[in-house]
Parts: sequence; C-alpha cells; structure tokens
Amino acid sequence: MKAPRQPCNESARQRALEGAGLLQSPADSRLDRLTEVARFSLSVPIALVTLVDNERQWFKSRQGLNVPETSREISFCGHVIYWDTPMLIPDATEDERFADNPLVTGSPGIRFYAGVPIHDESGYPLGTLCVIDTQPRTFDESQMECLQRLADLAEESIRQDQRQARSLDQAQRQRELELARTNRALALLNDIAFELQGSLDEQIQQALALGRQFLGLDIGIVSDITGGWYTVRWCDATDGVPLEPGQQFPLGDTYCDMALSQKRELAISSMKDSDASAHPCYEAFQLEAYIGTRLEGETQDDVFGTVNFSSPQPREPFNDSERLFIRLLGQWVSHQLIHHNRQHELEKLLQQIPGAIYQFRLWPDGTMAFPFMSSGVEALYGVTPDEAMRDAQSLFSQTHPEDLPTINASIQRSFETLEPWNIEFRTQRDDDLPRWMKGSSVPEKLPDGSVLWHGFLGDIHQRKQAELALESSEARLRGLFEFSPIGIALNDLETGRFLELNDALLAPTGYTREEFPQLTHWELTPIEYEPRERKALETLRTTGRYGPYEKEFIRKDGSRYPVRLQGMQIRDANGKPLIWSLIEDITESKQIENMKNQFIATVSHELRTPLTAIMGSLKLVNSGTAGQLPEKAGNLLTIAQRNSERLAQLINDLLDMEKLVSGKLRISTRIERLNPIIDEALEANRELGTERGITLAYQACTANFAVDVDRDRLIQALSNLLSNAIKFSPDHSSVEIRCSCDDQLIAIHVQDRGPGVPQEFEYNLFDRFAQAEASNRKKPGTGLGLAITRELVEQMGGSIHYQAREGGGATFTIVLPIAEPTF
Repeated sequence: MKAPRQPCNESARQRALEGAGLLQSPADSRLDRLTEVARFSLSVPIALVTLVDNERQWFKSRQGLNVPETSREISFCGHVIYWDTPMLIPDATEDERFADNPLVTGSPGIRFYAGVPIHDESGYPLGTLCVIDTQPRTFDESQMECLQRLADLAEESIRQDQRQARSLDQAQRQRELELARTNRALALLNDIAFELQGSLDEQIQQALALGRQFLGLDIGIVSDITGGWYTVRWCDATDGVPLEPGQQFPLGDTYCDMALSQKRELAISSMKDSDASAHPCYEAFQLEAYIGTRLEGETQDDVFGTVNFSSPQPREPFNDSERLFIRLLGQWVSHQLIHHNRQHELEKLLQQIPGAIYQFRLWPDGTMAFPFMSSGVEALYGVTPDEAMRDAQSLFSQTHPEDLPTINASIQRSFETLEPWNIEFRTQRDDDLPRWMKGSSVPEKLPDGSVLWHGFLGDIHQRKQAELALESSEARLRGLFEFSPIGIALNDLETGRFLELNDALLAPTGYTREEFPQLTHWELTPIEYEPRERKALETLRTTGRYGPYEKEFIRKDGSRYPVRLQGMQIRDANGKPLIWSLIEDITESKQIENMKNQFIATVSHELRTPLTAIMGSLKLVNSGTAGQLPEKAGNLLTIAQRNSERLAQLINDLLDMEKLVSGKLRISTRIERLNPIIDEALEANRELGTERGITLAYQACTANFAVDVDRDRLIQALSNLLSNAIKFSPDHSSVEIRCSCDDQLIAIHVQDRGPGVPQEFEYNLFDRFAQAEASNRKKPGTGLGLAITRELVEQMGGSIHYQAREGGGATFTIVLPIAEPTF
C-alpha cells in the first residue's frame, strides 16, 4: 500500500479547509441530495463528499457507508487531493497503491473508486465527491462527466457558503436561485427514482408528467427508434395536443434526429433563432423549445430512442439544473428499459423450462420467503409467482405430510453446512393423487446470517413412477432368479465370463460361488461337445436365441451330469452383448427316461414276436385259406386284424423313438435336391385322402434348393406331417404344401383346414404320447408321430414349428439349412 503524499501547499490548503468552517459541521441537505443522486444515477452502493484533514478524511455527506471518517493514510481521496485531478480506479486489487489497503482487503471491500476534487474559491482542493463499488467496473465518458457535474455542484454549494459568509450581493442571490433549482431538480429526480409505483408504463408516464411540469413545457415523450423510424412509446401532453402512443414519423423529420448526434443533451430554447432552424423538423412540427437526450442501452452503440420535452412557444435558455435533470432522467429511463428488457427476456427463457426457477431465503429465526419465483410454479403448485413470493407456506402446505419432515431436515442441514440441496419429494393438492417433484439448489450465505438458495423445481412424476415400477419389477425378477429351481446364468458373450448365477446352477457343480465365476467355458464342458457348442453359438448370433439342446457339465470332482440349455442374447446399457441362459440339471429326468425307454424296448420286443404270429394267422383266416367264415365271425376277425396292425405300428414307433433317443437309429446325411424328396413324400401319402376327397396341393420351390439330409428320414418326417394333415382335414378339402426361404434357411410348410390345436396344448404338442383331448381331434394314432418327426428333423440339423392358421387349421413347418450343391 502507498500512503497519499501531501501537496506542496499543504499548510495553506489546511488553513483554507479550517477557514471554510466545514469540519464537524452539521449535515447539509444539498450535499446529501447530491450524493444520493450520484449513488442512484451511477448505480453504485456508496457515494461520499469527503474533506481531507491533517490526519483523517471526514465525510461531510455519505450514502451507503456507516462510518463518519477514516485515516488519511489509507484514504483514496488523499491521492486525489495530492494530484488535484479526477481519479478512476477500475479494480483496486490490481493497483499496487491499494491492493493491500485495509479498505480493500476488509470492510467495505472497495474494488472500484472514482473521485473528483472539490475546490474552494481560492482553488484549494478541500476534499472530493467520490463513488465506490464493491465490484470491479469502469465509467464511460458520460458517467465521468456526470460525476464531474455533481462534484461541480458540490463545489458550488461549498463556495456559495463561503461567499454567503462574506456578502449577500445580487450575484450570490442568483446562485442561490440556481442552487435552489438544482435542489428542486434533484429532489424531483429523487422522487422519480424512489417514489414512483406501478408498472413500467405507469412509472414512465408519471415521470413524463413531472418532468413536463418542472421544465414548463407542453409535451413530454419517450420514443423508440428502429430502422429509421421514430415511434412514440410513452407521452404526456397538455390538452389539445394530437399525440398518442404508437404514432410514427420518419426519424429525419424529428428533433430527435439532432439529439441522437449529440453526446450530451440537446437544448434549444428558441428554434427560429438557432442554427437548427433549417432542419426539416421545424417546418414539420413548428416546435420552438426542445430539450432531449438519447436513451442508451447496455453499450453506447445500443440506443433505445430519446426522452424529450418540447413546446410550440420559445422560452428562456435552459439552465444547468434543467440540463442535469434531463441527463439524469435519461439515465433513469435507460436503466428502467434495460431492466425491463432483461426481465422480459428472462421470463421468456423461463417459460421454456419445464419447471420453476426460484430463490428461497431462510433467516436464523426461521422466517422464510421466496424473493423470486418463475411462472412455472403455477403448473407445479397451482399458485402464481406473486402468491408464492407473498406467502412461502403456499408451497410448503402442499408438500405430502410424510415427506415434509424430511424436506425441513434437509433444508436445515443445507443451511448449516452450505451444501447443495437436492431432494425428491411428493406434493398433494386438495384431493389429487400425490405427484413426485425434484428440488435442486445452491445456497449462498448472506451478511445478515440468512441463507439464499438459487434453485430449480421440476415435475419428475412420470420418471419416478417408471423407476418405482422398474424397482418392483427388478425385485420380482430377482426373486424368481434366486429361488428358481432351474439354473440361470448371465454371461459376457465375447469372453464367456459368468456375470450372474443363481444357487440352482451352483448346487450340482460342487463349486463355491467364488470359484465358479473363475472357470472357463471348457473347464465345465467336455471337449466332445465342441461342435454342438459352435452350432448353438452360430444360431445365437443368427437368431438371437439358442437351444434347447442337451450336453454335460463337469463337476468339481471330475464327474459329469446332464443339462439342458437354452438362452437368448441381450445388450446392456452400453450395447455390450450378453447371454441369459437357462441351465437345467436333467439327471433325474434322464434316469427316469432311460428306465422308461428300457421298459418300452423290452415290452416292444417281447410283444413283437407273438404279435407277428397273431397278425399272420389273422391274415390267413381272413383271406379264406381256412375256408369260408360266417359273416359275423368274419367281421370280428377283421376288427381283430386292424387292431393288431395298429398295435404293430405302435410297437414300431416305440422302437424308432427308442433308437432316436438312444442314438441307435442310423442317420446318414448327404446333399440332396429338396423338390424330389417332397414329391416322393406326396406320392406316398396321396392315396390316404382319396376315399374322403382330400387332395394335396404343392407349390414347388422357386429354385431347386439342396439340403444336407437323410433322404428316407426326411420322407418319414414329411409323411408324418402329411398323414396327420389328411387325418384332421374335413372331407373334400385340400392340404397345402409350400416352401419359403432366405439366404441361409428353407422352410417347408404343411397346412390343413382342420380344427387346429387347442392353445393350451401347443406347449406339449411335440411330446411323446401327446394327443389333444378336444373331441374334434379324437382320431386314431399313437401320439408318437410328431415326437419322432421332431427328433428326426433335429438330428438332421433342422427344427420344426407349429402355428395356428388364420381362419382355422394348423400349419407345421420344417426348417432346414440350405446346403451348397455338390452335383
């Protein structure tokens, strides 16, 4: 810090200060008005008239500062006195003279300073008129000029007192009159700035009326100038003047055309006697007296328009007080318009936000208020912003009773710690259902101990409902996952690593929950299953699903057990491919199935030998070899023969199924053309429907595709489907056979017009001995045909599917991979 130096004539200056009789003198209302005007017009928190004494600076007038004096050693004004010239400090923290000054580092926290010296009649600088801000800023030329003018008035007030002390001559009385006018102007400006109430329109309208009375002129206007046009925005005029808001004139035809070219106010007391008499405005409006100034926006290049007063009659020249009045009034109007435009732009922005922006203030004694609330609060709470700002309880009273204690506690915690406030809570209006809201804000500690939060309130009801539904669904799924008797696993598709697994999967393996996820795929799967695994993986990548298929798992002790697997591919939130798998331990079912198969095979073999003899004997008898039989006996033997043939077919089917399941049935595949196989199957079954008038309609494949199959077994599978279709078709109908394909697969569809399959039976359709109970499907059969067909198709690398046909009937589809022809 650099203490101010004393000027070389300090002794004489000190005598002049003491001789002026100002030190410790009572308050001067004139100087108080000047500092009040300086504080308002220049938008600063502190304005002072200082007198720099020997060891102190004493404040003759002060606005925004509670202390009456400070040490001269730390004073800013002492530097002004030394240099005897205006001083502007945009940011004291960046000026080496003041950066560590106690008035900068401590209270009042000076950042900006602007001061102009005040002289007595002899020219000695007695003190300053200065303004102070706690934020860095600067002044433009017009603001410095305004400060200089106010300092001149303060200086003039002091000099006037000096002259009054010597004599009360005519010149003194004239200055008193001028000062009185200035005081009147400043008092009027003070009333305009602080006393006017109402909307922007109402305040500007009142200001124009007061200004017109003060200046003694007939017309007062605030104009808007856009694109070369002068528009009357607000106006006040004597009766009979044809003027109203909204009127427009070419800018070049108005007095304001000249006012805009002036850096200061334009004042003309008699237009006909002035240099401006040749301007088009004089001929257009015939106004003699005019005073006006431009209304600047946030920059000097941004101009709203003008504030101006005029009259058809000339008048005495405008004095300094009147010029000061129009300048300060222009600054007030500009400030009002800037504030209004900012507020309007902010409101438009806030209207686009789906929620409410607010400020909430809480004092240590528990008093609370909303200093600001945006219009979005009405959609959330049904109260207007004004209602919310008048009564904070209008919002708190709508908080759900169960959530109110939590909200109050969170506000108190944020008050004490100054941590951001974030909470989700419910509101309830009247009898409406509760709605979820989210509040977020950042606290700011204020000097009086209160805390001001700047925040946002938003409706999150739909999102919260979705979250709660998701949590409930996840809880249910987690319960199914944990308590399912079937093993369930989630794996990374790329690495195979286990991400999730339940107890049912873990139990038969002998591994712990910590050990199992560390295993590789081939530590669980015997190597001989590699072809089947690759095929399942290929199916997964192609269709998004795999299985069901059977294989074995290796336990921790090296033993094996059978499992049935099926699963589907999903993606996580980051798009990473995962696999959900059902892994069922089928040890017990395999044991039961083996026992059943052995029993069936044994019974079938034991029945087959005597049954063959019985069938042969019945055929011989029925053929007449043993002579002619009575009609009644012949009918009974014919029934016996038919039933024995059905029993033989059942035994053959049982043996085929046993061979398929045990892997003893020889399947020998090779590349074959598909169309000839279908034709052969059709010819083999065509006669089955002749007696009932049922025909087979085949729509051949558009291309003669090749498939890798066992020809006889595929014909057997197709014959099973065709015989079933004929069996269940109504008389005189048709069974349709057609093909469809894509790049990799070909499908053979067999469609009938029968009663279809009951929906509740579809799940068991391909099980052994499965037959629908519906009366319209009660036809002769073993219940093994579809089970055998599925086993045959799957062992040839295909699959079989059922779909109810629209309008009635059933569609069975065999899907086979397309093979590359080798012929």
